[in-house]
Amino acid sequence: MQAFLTGAYPHSEELVAAHREHARKRITKEELNKAVGKDLEALIRLQKVEGFKQIVDGQLDWGDLLRPFSKLYGIEKGSLTRWYNNNTFYWAPRVTGKIEWKDSVLKGILSPNANKLIVPGPYTFSLLCETPFYRNRDEIMFDFAKALNSELKHHKVPYIQISEPSLVFSPPDENTLEKSIDAVAEAIKGIKAQTLLQTYFGPIEAIYPAVLEYPVDFIGVDFIETDVNALDSGFAKGLACGLVNSRTSSIERPEDIAEQANNIEEKLEPNEIFICPNADLDLRPGWVAEKKIASLASASKIIGELA
Repeated sequence: MQAFLTGAYPHSEELVAAHREHARKRITKEELNKAVGKDLEALIRLQKVEGFKQIVDGQLDWGDLLRPFSKLYGIEKGSLTRWYNNNTFYWAPRVTGKIEWKDSVLKGILSPNANKLIVPGPYTFSLLCETPFYRNRDEIMFDFAKALNSELKHHKVPYIQISEPSLVFSPPDENTLEKSIDAVAEAIKGIKAQTLLQTYFGPIEAIYPAVLEYPVDFIGVDFIETDVNALDSGFAKGLACGLVNSRTSSIERPEDIAEQANNIEEKLEPNEIFICPNADLDLRPGWVAEKKIASLASASKIIGELA
């Protein structure tokens, strides 16, 4: 059973300081890039040492999940906003015109050593942006999905994660859910990669089993928030099990992770199963994130030995 990371990774103290100094124009962009590169090298090395096959870059130079997409045509950086119910913040994209893709918004901030690209999903983007231009958020979903499709085609990677925390934090009604499914289909149309729809910050029961209709290979479930016994068997997709809690500094025991994963697999019978954190680890200090990664890797080995 494979393990992987699901989002942003914490910055070292040196990188935090470098971002701060660059914002104050006390160091150059080249000096900031050097600090980013040092953290990136350490993160990629850590994932490879632990045997992860899907390698992420930790979004170390993104600012937040949505920030790069404020460079799409028709969008600018908006106001500082709380990131769900966490004690962190993001700059809400402010949509002032029709959303269009002109050139890559991720060019220059993606590592060639990473093989998994993580992007915001259309529903989540539509809820988290400010929109003085569009009359309804369904239109935002589809225009963003079209722009996202162009961005994804620009980057040739074997793994793509579409992050949709709002699907479970603020579940849509049935009509909007159907439109969200169509929007994701638009976003990945013609994409030759393994795709994952990752949900987190809430239980998946409210959109289950309809969530299985998304045209992706894997669905990510936050099992810190979700009770597996509330879900029916016959999970006709691959399943990414969020079993490591990104919102606490307690370190999970590998044996407990392995037991939970085996129980979930037995109950839901997915096509394939992975284990992962339930959300971005950048909510935790770096040393905690490293220990949580080690627990995931050890749990993966335990499960492999029992198979």
